[in-house]
Amino acid sequence: MANPFAIRASAHPAIAETYSLSSDIYPELYSFFFSSKEFIRWCGAECPWQLHCFGGPGSGKTTLCALVVQHLHARSENTAVVSVFVKADVLSNEIVFLEDFLATVYHQIHAFGRVDYPSLELFEVYEDACQAGKRLAVRIELLRKALHARLSQAAPYFLILDGIDRCSAALRLLIERELQDLQLLGVRIMVSARLRAFEKPLEATCDTDENDEVLKLFLECQKCDETVLCFPCKERGEVCPICKTAEYLNESYDIVNFGIGQIPNPSMRDFVAWDLEKEHGDFGLKSPCHDKPPLSSLGALILRNQDGNTPQTLLERILDQAEGNIGIAKLRLDNVHNAQSLEDVESIGDRLPPNIVFQFDTAIRNIEAQPASQGDLGLRAIAAAAENNAGVPAANVERWLRPKLSKFPPRSVEDVLQAANGFLISANIEEENIRLYHTSFFMYVAQNYNASLLWARSQLHFDRAFRSRTNIASLMSETRSKSSPHGPSRVLSFDSSPRSDESDKDSPSILSRTSTTSYFGARRSNYG
Repeated sequence: MANPFAIRASAHPAIAETYSLSSDIYPELYSFFFSSKEFIRWCGAECPWQLHCFGGPGSGKTTLCALVVQHLHARSENTAVVSVFVKADVLSNEIVFLEDFLATVYHQIHAFGRVDYPSLELFEVYEDACQAGKRLAVRIELLRKALHARLSQAAPYFLILDGIDRCSAALRLLIERELQDLQLLGVRIMVSARLRAFEKPLEATCDTDENDEVLKLFLECQKCDETVLCFPCKERGEVCPICKTAEYLNESYDIVNFGIGQIPNPSMRDFVAWDLEKEHGDFGLKSPCHDKPPLSSLGALILRNQDGNTPQTLLERILDQAEGNIGIAKLRLDNVHNAQSLEDVESIGDRLPPNIVFQFDTAIRNIEAQPASQGDLGLRAIAAAAENNAGVPAANVERWLRPKLSKFPPRSVEDVLQAANGFLISANIEEENIRLYHTSFFMYVAQNYNASLLWARSQLHFDRAFRSRTNIASLMSETRSKSSPHGPSRVLSFDSSPRSDESDKDSPSILSRTSTTSYFGARRSNYG
Protein backbone atom coordinates (compact mmCIF):
# COMPACT_ATOMS: atom_id res chain seq x y z
CA MET A 1 0.00 0.00 0.00
CA ALA A 2 1.31 3.43 -0.95
CA ASN A 3 2.07 5.84 1.86
CA PRO A 4 -0.45 8.75 1.69
CA PHE A 5 1.99 10.95 3.66
CA ALA A 6 4.94 10.35 1.32
CA ILE A 7 4.85 13.80 -0.30
CA ARG A 8 7.54 15.67 1.58
CA ALA A 9 9.15 19.07 1.38
CA SER A 10 12.56 19.11 -0.25
CA ALA A 11 14.19 20.28 2.96
CA HIS A 12 13.38 21.22 6.53
CA PRO A 13 12.37 24.92 6.73
CA ALA A 14 15.29 25.62 9.07
CA ILE A 15 17.83 24.38 6.50
CA ALA A 16 19.38 26.63 3.87
CA GLU A 17 22.09 25.51 1.46
CA THR A 18 23.37 29.01 0.75
CA TYR A 19 23.71 32.38 2.44
CA SER A 20 23.73 35.61 0.42
CA LEU A 21 26.45 38.03 1.44
CA SER A 22 25.30 41.64 1.77
CA SER A 23 26.87 44.50 -0.14
CA ASP A 24 28.52 46.04 2.94
CA ILE A 25 30.75 43.03 3.59
CA TYR A 26 34.41 43.88 4.07
CA PRO A 27 36.12 40.55 3.17
CA GLU A 28 39.55 41.54 4.50
CA LEU A 29 38.03 41.63 7.99
CA TYR A 30 38.60 37.89 8.22
CA SER A 31 42.07 37.77 6.68
CA PHE A 32 43.42 36.72 10.10
CA PHE A 33 41.32 33.57 9.83
CA PHE A 34 42.13 32.66 6.23
CA SER A 35 45.87 33.14 6.87
CA SER A 36 45.85 31.17 10.13
CA LYS A 37 47.76 27.91 10.54
CA GLU A 38 44.52 26.23 11.59
CA PHE A 39 42.59 27.09 8.44
CA ILE A 40 45.51 26.32 6.12
CA ARG A 41 46.04 22.96 7.83
CA TRP A 42 42.30 22.19 7.70
CA CYS A 43 42.23 22.87 3.95
CA GLY A 44 45.18 20.58 3.38
CA ALA A 45 45.18 16.87 2.71
CA GLU A 46 44.22 14.32 5.36
CA CYS A 47 43.22 16.69 8.13
CA PRO A 48 42.09 14.40 11.00
CA TRP A 49 40.10 16.96 13.01
CA GLN A 50 37.08 19.25 12.76
CA LEU A 51 37.46 23.03 12.78
CA HIS A 52 35.04 24.66 15.24
CA CYS A 53 34.70 28.44 14.80
CA PHE A 54 33.06 30.10 17.78
CA GLY A 55 32.11 33.62 18.71
CA GLY A 56 29.44 35.46 20.66
CA PRO A 57 26.32 37.04 19.18
CA GLY A 58 27.06 39.37 16.27
CA SER A 59 30.59 38.10 15.69
CA GLY A 60 29.96 37.28 12.02
CA LYS A 61 29.97 33.49 12.10
CA THR A 62 27.42 33.06 9.30
CA THR A 63 29.23 35.61 7.14
CA LEU A 64 32.52 33.80 7.74
CA CYS A 65 30.99 30.45 6.77
CA ALA A 66 29.68 31.94 3.52
CA LEU A 67 33.12 33.41 2.80
CA VAL A 68 34.75 30.02 3.46
CA VAL A 69 32.36 28.38 0.97
CA GLN A 70 33.25 31.09 -1.55
CA HIS A 71 36.97 30.63 -0.86
CA LEU A 72 36.85 26.84 -1.30
CA HIS A 73 34.91 27.11 -4.58
CA ALA A 74 37.52 29.56 -5.89
CA ARG A 75 40.41 27.25 -5.00
CA SER A 76 39.48 24.43 -7.32
CA GLU A 77 36.65 23.23 -9.52
CA ASN A 78 37.39 19.68 -8.39
CA THR A 79 36.46 20.39 -4.77
CA ALA A 80 33.01 19.36 -3.51
CA VAL A 81 31.78 21.94 -1.01
CA VAL A 82 28.64 21.18 0.97
CA SER A 83 27.13 24.01 3.02
CA VAL A 84 24.26 23.89 5.50
CA PHE A 85 23.04 27.04 7.26
CA VAL A 86 20.65 26.51 10.18
CA LYS A 87 18.48 29.61 9.89
CA ALA A 88 15.96 28.97 12.70
CA ASP A 89 15.86 27.24 16.06
CA VAL A 90 15.05 23.53 15.96
CA LEU A 91 13.61 22.55 19.34
CA SER A 92 11.03 20.01 18.18
CA ASN A 93 10.67 17.40 15.41
CA GLU A 94 14.43 16.93 15.67
CA ILE A 95 14.55 13.57 13.87
CA VAL A 96 12.81 15.09 10.85
CA PHE A 97 15.55 17.71 10.76
CA LEU A 98 18.21 14.99 10.98
CA GLU A 99 16.70 13.13 8.02
CA ASP A 100 16.54 16.29 5.92
CA PHE A 101 20.05 17.31 6.97
CA LEU A 102 21.45 14.01 5.67
CA ALA A 103 19.36 14.30 2.50
CA THR A 104 20.64 17.84 1.89
CA VAL A 105 24.24 16.70 2.27
CA TYR A 106 23.61 13.78 -0.09
CA HIS A 107 22.01 15.93 -2.79
CA GLN A 108 24.84 18.49 -2.73
CA ILE A 109 27.51 15.80 -2.97
CA HIS A 110 25.58 13.90 -5.65
CA ALA A 111 25.46 17.05 -7.78
CA PHE A 112 29.24 17.13 -7.83
CA GLY A 113 31.26 15.09 -10.33
CA ARG A 114 30.19 12.01 -12.20
CA VAL A 115 27.13 9.92 -11.39
CA ASP A 116 27.81 7.21 -8.83
CA TYR A 117 25.34 4.42 -9.64
CA PRO A 118 25.82 2.28 -6.48
CA SER A 119 25.01 5.22 -4.19
CA LEU A 120 22.19 6.30 -6.52
CA GLU A 121 20.63 2.84 -6.28
CA LEU A 122 20.86 3.00 -2.49
CA PHE A 123 19.20 6.41 -2.50
CA GLU A 124 16.38 5.02 -4.64
CA VAL A 125 15.88 2.32 -2.01
CA TYR A 126 15.57 5.13 0.54
CA GLU A 127 12.99 6.90 -1.64
CA ASP A 128 11.04 3.65 -1.98
CA ALA A 129 11.06 3.37 1.81
CA CYS A 130 9.58 6.87 2.02
CA GLN A 131 6.82 5.92 -0.43
CA ALA A 132 6.12 2.73 1.49
CA GLY A 133 5.85 4.54 4.83
CA LYS A 134 8.79 2.76 6.47
CA ARG A 135 9.81 3.72 9.99
CA LEU A 136 11.94 6.82 10.39
CA ALA A 137 14.85 4.80 11.80
CA VAL A 138 14.83 2.59 8.69
CA ARG A 139 14.73 5.60 6.35
CA ILE A 140 17.63 7.34 8.10
CA GLU A 141 19.75 4.18 7.99
CA LEU A 142 19.10 3.76 4.25
CA LEU A 143 19.91 7.41 3.66
CA ARG A 144 23.10 7.07 5.67
CA LYS A 145 24.19 4.08 3.56
CA ALA A 146 23.59 5.98 0.32
CA LEU A 147 25.57 8.99 1.59
CA HIS A 148 28.48 6.91 2.85
CA ALA A 149 28.62 4.98 -0.43
CA ARG A 150 28.86 8.27 -2.34
CA LEU A 151 31.69 9.44 -0.09
CA SER A 152 33.71 6.29 -0.75
CA GLN A 153 34.98 7.90 -3.96
CA ALA A 154 38.43 9.48 -3.68
CA ALA A 155 37.67 13.20 -3.87
CA PRO A 156 38.17 16.19 -1.57
CA TYR A 157 34.91 16.88 0.28
CA PHE A 158 34.23 19.85 2.55
CA LEU A 159 31.20 20.32 4.78
CA ILE A 160 30.45 23.75 6.30
CA LEU A 161 27.74 23.69 8.99
CA ASP A 162 26.69 27.07 10.38
CA GLY A 163 24.59 27.48 13.52
CA ILE A 164 24.65 23.99 15.02
CA ASP A 165 23.82 25.54 18.39
CA ARG A 166 20.40 26.54 17.07
CA CYS A 167 19.50 22.87 17.38
CA SER A 168 18.25 21.31 20.59
CA ALA A 169 20.78 19.54 22.80
CA ALA A 170 19.56 16.09 21.75
CA LEU A 171 19.67 17.01 18.06
CA ARG A 172 23.17 18.47 18.39
CA LEU A 173 24.34 15.18 19.86
CA LEU A 174 22.85 13.24 16.93
CA ILE A 175 24.35 15.59 14.35
CA GLU A 176 27.76 15.46 16.02
CA ARG A 177 27.73 11.67 15.71
CA GLU A 178 26.88 11.93 12.01
CA LEU A 179 29.71 14.42 11.56
CA GLN A 180 32.14 12.02 13.22
CA ASP A 181 31.15 9.30 10.74
CA LEU A 182 31.56 11.69 7.80
CA GLN A 183 34.95 12.77 9.11
CA LEU A 184 36.12 9.15 9.19
CA LEU A 185 35.17 8.95 5.51
CA GLY A 186 37.51 11.84 4.71
CA VAL A 187 35.13 14.80 4.81
CA ARG A 188 36.75 17.95 6.18
CA ILE A 189 34.24 19.57 8.49
CA MET A 190 33.90 23.14 9.74
CA VAL A 191 31.22 24.03 12.28
CA SER A 192 30.24 27.44 13.66
CA ALA A 193 28.56 28.10 16.99
CA ARG A 194 28.38 30.74 19.68
CA LEU A 195 30.27 28.57 22.16
CA ARG A 196 33.48 26.65 21.67
CA ALA A 197 33.43 22.88 21.81
CA PHE A 198 34.10 21.91 25.39
CA GLU A 199 37.31 20.02 24.99
CA LYS A 200 40.56 20.23 26.92
CA PRO A 201 42.53 23.22 25.55
CA LEU A 202 45.36 22.28 23.22
CA GLU A 203 48.60 23.31 24.88
CA ALA A 204 52.00 21.79 24.13
CA THR A 205 55.58 22.73 23.32
CA CYS A 206 57.90 21.01 20.87
CA ASP A 207 60.44 18.61 22.43
CA THR A 208 62.98 19.05 19.63
CA ASP A 209 62.83 22.84 19.29
CA GLU A 210 64.50 25.20 21.76
CA ASN A 211 61.68 27.67 21.26
CA ASP A 212 59.12 27.26 24.08
CA GLU A 213 56.25 28.60 21.98
CA VAL A 214 52.88 27.14 22.96
CA LEU A 215 51.62 25.18 19.97
CA LYS A 216 48.05 25.18 18.69
CA LEU A 217 48.74 22.34 16.28
CA PHE A 218 51.24 19.59 17.01
CA LEU A 219 52.08 15.90 16.65
CA GLU A 220 52.29 13.40 19.49
CA CYS A 221 54.07 10.05 19.48
CA GLN A 222 51.37 7.42 19.92
CA LYS A 223 53.94 4.77 20.89
CA CYS A 224 55.72 6.34 23.85
CA ASP A 225 52.97 8.89 24.64
CA GLU A 226 55.60 11.40 25.71
CA THR A 227 57.06 13.22 22.69
CA VAL A 228 55.50 16.30 21.10
CA LEU A 229 56.75 17.69 17.77
CA CYS A 230 55.78 20.83 15.91
CA PHE A 231 55.07 20.61 12.18
CA PRO A 232 58.17 22.57 11.11
CA CYS A 233 60.40 20.09 12.97
CA LYS A 234 58.57 17.16 11.40
CA GLU A 235 59.04 18.71 7.96
CA ARG A 236 62.79 19.05 8.66
CA GLY A 237 62.95 15.32 9.29
CA GLU A 238 62.96 15.27 13.09
CA VAL A 239 61.77 12.05 14.75
CA CYS A 240 60.65 11.04 18.22
CA PRO A 241 63.88 11.16 20.28
CA ILE A 242 62.66 8.26 22.42
CA CYS A 243 61.33 5.88 19.75
CA LYS A 244 63.84 7.03 17.09
CA THR A 245 61.12 7.08 14.42
CA ALA A 246 58.45 9.38 13.02
CA GLU A 247 56.09 6.50 12.23
CA TYR A 248 53.88 7.02 15.26
CA LEU A 249 53.64 10.81 15.16
CA ASN A 250 50.00 11.88 14.78
CA GLU A 251 47.59 14.61 15.74
CA SER A 252 45.70 13.15 18.68
CA TYR A 253 42.87 15.69 18.90
CA ASP A 254 39.49 15.52 17.12
CA ILE A 255 38.47 19.17 17.35
CA VAL A 256 40.35 22.46 16.99
CA ASN A 257 38.58 25.54 18.34
CA PHE A 258 39.11 28.88 16.61
CA GLY A 259 37.69 32.02 18.19
CA ILE A 260 36.41 34.78 15.91
CA GLY A 261 34.58 36.75 18.61
CA GLN A 262 37.35 39.33 18.84
CA ILE A 263 38.52 40.61 15.47
CA PRO A 264 42.20 41.66 15.69
CA ASN A 265 42.52 45.41 16.19
CA PRO A 266 44.29 46.18 12.86
CA SER A 267 41.56 44.41 10.87
CA MET A 268 38.78 46.07 12.87
CA ARG A 269 40.45 49.47 12.48
CA ASP A 270 40.57 49.04 8.70
CA PHE A 271 36.91 48.02 8.67
CA VAL A 272 35.69 50.98 10.74
CA ALA A 273 37.73 53.43 8.61
CA TRP A 274 36.40 51.78 5.44
CA ASP A 275 32.78 51.98 6.65
CA LEU A 276 33.07 55.64 7.73
CA GLU A 277 34.64 56.75 4.45
CA LYS A 278 32.31 54.61 2.35
CA GLU A 279 29.40 56.49 3.92
CA HIS A 280 30.73 60.02 4.50
CA GLY A 281 33.63 60.52 2.06
CA ASP A 282 37.34 61.11 2.54
CA PHE A 283 38.08 61.62 6.23
CA GLY A 284 41.83 61.26 5.76
CA LEU A 285 41.75 57.86 7.51
CA LYS A 286 43.59 56.15 4.64
CA SER A 287 41.01 53.39 4.53
CA PRO A 288 40.86 50.60 1.92
CA CYS A 289 37.73 52.24 0.44
CA HIS A 290 38.63 53.00 -3.18
CA ASP A 291 35.33 54.57 -4.20
CA LYS A 292 34.73 57.32 -1.66
CA PRO A 293 31.64 59.49 -2.19
CA PRO A 294 31.70 63.29 -1.84
CA LEU A 295 31.75 64.50 1.75
CA SER A 296 28.38 64.18 3.43
CA SER A 297 27.01 67.15 5.36
CA LEU A 298 27.87 65.38 8.62
CA GLY A 299 31.32 64.53 7.29
CA ALA A 300 31.99 68.18 6.50
CA LEU A 301 30.90 69.19 10.01
CA ILE A 302 33.18 66.61 11.57
CA LEU A 303 36.18 67.74 9.50
CA ARG A 304 35.57 71.41 10.47
CA ASN A 305 35.07 70.60 14.13
CA GLN A 306 37.93 71.59 16.42
CA ASP A 307 36.44 70.45 19.73
CA GLY A 308 37.38 66.78 19.82
CA ASN A 309 35.07 64.92 17.43
CA THR A 310 37.68 64.45 14.73
CA PRO A 311 37.45 61.46 12.40
CA GLN A 312 40.37 59.80 14.22
CA THR A 313 38.85 60.20 17.69
CA LEU A 314 35.51 58.96 16.33
CA LEU A 315 37.24 55.88 14.90
CA GLU A 316 39.05 55.21 18.18
CA ARG A 317 35.84 55.53 20.18
CA ILE A 318 34.03 53.00 17.98
CA LEU A 319 36.98 50.61 18.25
CA ASP A 320 36.93 50.85 22.05
CA GLN A 321 33.19 50.31 22.23
CA ALA A 322 33.21 47.38 19.79
CA GLU A 323 35.91 45.40 21.64
CA GLY A 324 36.49 43.34 18.51
CA ASN A 325 32.82 42.41 17.98
CA ILE A 326 31.78 43.19 14.41
CA GLY A 327 28.05 43.29 15.26
CA ILE A 328 28.51 45.93 17.97
CA ALA A 329 30.82 47.90 15.66
CA LYS A 330 28.17 47.96 12.92
CA LEU A 331 25.47 49.12 15.33
CA ARG A 332 27.73 51.89 16.63
CA LEU A 333 28.55 52.92 13.05
CA ASP A 334 24.83 53.00 12.20
CA ASN A 335 24.32 55.55 14.98
CA VAL A 336 27.00 57.77 13.44
CA HIS A 337 25.55 57.38 9.93
CA ASN A 338 22.07 58.32 11.17
CA ALA A 339 23.25 61.34 13.17
CA GLN A 340 22.04 64.72 11.91
CA SER A 341 24.48 66.92 13.80
CA LEU A 342 27.68 66.93 15.82
CA GLU A 343 25.51 67.03 18.94
CA ASP A 344 23.91 63.76 17.86
CA VAL A 345 27.33 62.16 17.43
CA GLU A 346 28.50 63.46 20.80
CA SER A 347 25.30 62.42 22.58
CA ILE A 348 25.87 58.78 21.68
CA GLY A 349 28.88 58.81 23.99
CA ASP A 350 29.25 55.78 26.20
CA ARG A 351 25.55 55.14 26.81
CA LEU A 352 23.74 52.27 25.14
CA PRO A 353 21.95 53.52 22.02
CA PRO A 354 18.41 52.28 21.22
CA ASN A 355 19.47 49.88 18.45
CA ILE A 356 21.80 47.97 20.80
CA VAL A 357 19.16 47.93 23.54
CA PHE A 358 16.69 46.57 20.98
CA GLN A 359 19.06 43.75 20.03
CA PHE A 360 19.64 42.79 23.65
CA ASP A 361 15.91 42.99 24.44
CA THR A 362 15.25 40.59 21.57
CA ALA A 363 17.96 38.24 22.83
CA ILE A 364 16.45 38.14 26.32
CA ARG A 365 13.01 37.34 24.89
CA ASN A 366 14.60 34.46 22.97
CA ILE A 367 16.16 33.11 26.15
CA GLU A 368 12.80 33.39 27.94
CA ALA A 369 11.12 31.50 25.08
CA GLN A 370 13.15 28.37 25.83
CA PRO A 371 11.60 25.59 27.95
CA ALA A 372 10.82 27.11 31.33
CA SER A 373 13.63 25.64 33.41
CA GLN A 374 16.27 26.37 30.78
CA GLY A 375 15.12 29.94 30.17
CA ASP A 376 15.00 30.63 33.89
CA LEU A 377 18.50 29.19 34.32
CA GLY A 378 19.85 31.34 31.48
CA LEU A 379 18.40 34.58 32.89
CA ARG A 380 19.58 33.96 36.45
CA ALA A 381 23.04 32.89 35.31
CA ILE A 382 23.35 36.12 33.28
CA ALA A 383 22.25 38.15 36.31
CA ALA A 384 24.81 36.34 38.47
CA ALA A 385 27.67 36.92 36.02
CA ALA A 386 26.87 40.65 35.97
CA GLU A 387 28.24 40.93 39.50
CA ASN A 388 31.65 41.52 37.92
CA ASN A 389 32.49 42.50 34.35
CA ALA A 390 35.73 40.49 34.64
CA GLY A 391 33.76 37.33 35.43
CA VAL A 392 32.55 35.29 38.39
CA PRO A 393 33.90 31.90 39.53
CA ALA A 394 31.58 29.04 38.61
CA ALA A 395 31.48 27.97 42.26
CA ASN A 396 29.90 31.33 43.18
CA VAL A 397 27.37 31.11 40.34
CA GLU A 398 26.38 27.61 41.42
CA ARG A 399 25.93 28.72 45.03
CA TRP A 400 23.80 31.71 44.05
CA LEU A 401 21.63 29.59 41.73
CA ARG A 402 21.24 26.58 44.03
CA PRO A 403 18.02 27.32 45.99
CA LYS A 404 15.98 27.94 42.82
CA LEU A 405 17.26 25.13 40.60
CA SER A 406 14.68 22.85 38.96
CA LYS A 407 14.48 19.08 39.14
CA PHE A 408 16.84 19.07 36.12
CA PRO A 409 19.75 21.20 37.42
CA PRO A 410 22.78 21.93 35.25
CA ARG A 411 25.49 19.29 35.39
CA SER A 412 28.36 21.35 33.96
CA VAL A 413 29.41 24.88 33.10
CA GLU A 414 28.52 24.04 29.50
CA ASP A 415 24.88 23.54 30.51
CA VAL A 416 24.80 27.03 32.01
CA LEU A 417 26.41 28.65 28.99
CA GLN A 418 24.03 26.85 26.61
CA ALA A 419 21.02 28.09 28.58
CA ALA A 420 22.28 31.67 28.17
CA ASN A 421 22.35 31.29 24.34
CA GLY A 422 25.96 32.40 24.01
CA PHE A 423 25.61 35.60 26.06
CA LEU A 424 27.80 34.00 28.71
CA ILE A 425 31.29 32.70 28.05
CA SER A 426 33.93 30.81 29.98
CA ALA A 427 37.43 31.82 28.95
CA ASN A 428 39.18 29.01 30.79
CA ILE A 429 37.68 25.54 31.01
CA GLU A 430 39.85 24.62 33.99
CA GLU A 431 39.24 27.71 36.14
CA GLU A 432 35.61 27.89 34.98
CA ASN A 433 35.26 31.64 35.29
CA ILE A 434 31.92 32.74 33.82
CA ARG A 435 31.44 36.23 32.37
CA LEU A 436 29.17 38.19 30.06
CA TYR A 437 30.28 38.08 26.45
CA HIS A 438 30.68 41.85 25.94
CA THR A 439 31.02 45.03 28.00
CA SER A 440 27.98 46.57 26.27
CA PHE A 441 25.91 43.62 27.44
CA PHE A 442 27.37 44.04 30.94
CA MET A 443 26.15 47.66 30.91
CA TYR A 444 22.74 46.48 29.73
CA VAL A 445 22.43 43.98 32.60
CA ALA A 446 24.13 45.95 35.38
CA GLN A 447 22.28 49.20 34.63
CA ASN A 448 18.86 47.50 34.78
CA TYR A 449 17.74 47.98 31.17
CA ASN A 450 15.66 44.80 31.30
CA ALA A 451 12.93 43.95 33.79
CA SER A 452 13.24 40.18 33.37
CA LEU A 453 16.94 40.27 34.26
CA LEU A 454 16.26 42.53 37.21
CA TRP A 455 13.72 40.06 38.55
CA ALA A 456 16.11 37.17 37.84
CA ARG A 457 18.73 38.87 39.99
CA SER A 458 16.26 39.14 42.86
CA GLN A 459 15.92 35.34 42.75
CA LEU A 460 19.62 34.71 43.33
CA HIS A 461 20.78 33.48 46.72
CA PHE A 462 23.51 36.00 47.49
CA ASP A 463 25.50 35.86 50.69
CA ARG A 464 23.98 39.23 51.55
CA ALA A 465 20.43 40.53 51.67
CA PHE A 466 19.01 41.88 48.41
CA ARG A 467 16.14 44.19 47.58
CA SER A 468 12.55 43.45 48.52
CA ARG A 469 9.99 42.59 45.88
CA THR A 470 8.45 46.04 46.30
CA ASN A 471 11.74 47.75 45.49
CA ILE A 472 12.29 45.38 42.59
CA ALA A 473 8.87 46.28 41.17
CA SER A 474 9.69 49.99 41.30
CA LEU A 475 13.05 49.41 39.64
CA MET A 476 11.40 47.26 36.96
CA SER A 477 9.11 50.15 36.08
CA GLU A 478 12.17 52.34 35.56
CA THR A 479 13.54 49.96 32.94
CA ARG A 480 10.67 50.76 30.59
CA SER A 481 12.05 54.25 30.05
CA LYS A 482 15.39 52.77 28.92
CA SER A 483 13.93 50.48 26.27
CA SER A 484 13.14 51.73 22.81
CA PRO A 485 10.43 50.53 20.39
CA HIS A 486 12.72 51.25 17.48
CA GLY A 487 14.69 48.43 15.93
CA PRO A 488 18.19 48.44 14.51
CA SER A 489 18.88 50.16 11.22
CA ARG A 490 20.58 47.12 9.71
CA VAL A 491 19.99 43.41 10.15
CA LEU A 492 22.69 41.67 12.17
CA SER A 493 23.36 38.04 13.01
CA PHE A 494 21.90 38.09 16.51
CA ASP A 495 19.64 35.09 15.72
CA SER A 496 16.59 37.19 16.51
CA SER A 497 13.98 34.93 14.94
CA PRO A 498 11.19 33.80 17.30
CA ARG A 499 12.03 30.82 19.45
CA SER A 500 9.72 27.98 20.33
CA ASP A 501 7.91 28.18 23.67
CA GLU A 502 7.80 24.53 24.66
CA SER A 503 7.43 22.74 27.95
CA ASP A 504 10.24 20.84 29.63
CA LYS A 505 8.71 17.48 28.78
CA ASP A 506 9.05 18.19 25.06
CA SER A 507 12.75 19.03 25.16
CA PRO A 508 15.36 17.00 27.03
CA SER A 509 17.77 18.69 29.38
CA ILE A 510 21.15 19.72 28.03
CA LEU A 511 23.56 16.83 27.49
CA SER A 512 27.13 17.69 28.41
CA ARG A 513 30.12 16.59 26.34
CA THR A 514 32.72 17.74 28.81
CA SER A 515 34.38 15.41 31.27
CA THR A 516 35.98 18.27 33.19
CA THR A 517 35.19 18.30 36.92
CA SER A 518 32.28 20.69 37.40
CA TYR A 519 30.89 22.54 40.40
CA PHE A 520 27.44 21.92 38.95
CA GLY A 521 27.88 18.21 38.30
CA ALA A 522 29.47 17.59 41.69
CA ARG A 523 26.39 18.93 43.51
CA ARG A 524 23.58 17.57 41.39
CA SER A 525 22.57 14.99 44.00
CA ASN A 526 21.58 17.86 46.31
CA TYR A 527 18.72 18.94 44.07
CA GLY A 528 16.71 15.79 43.93
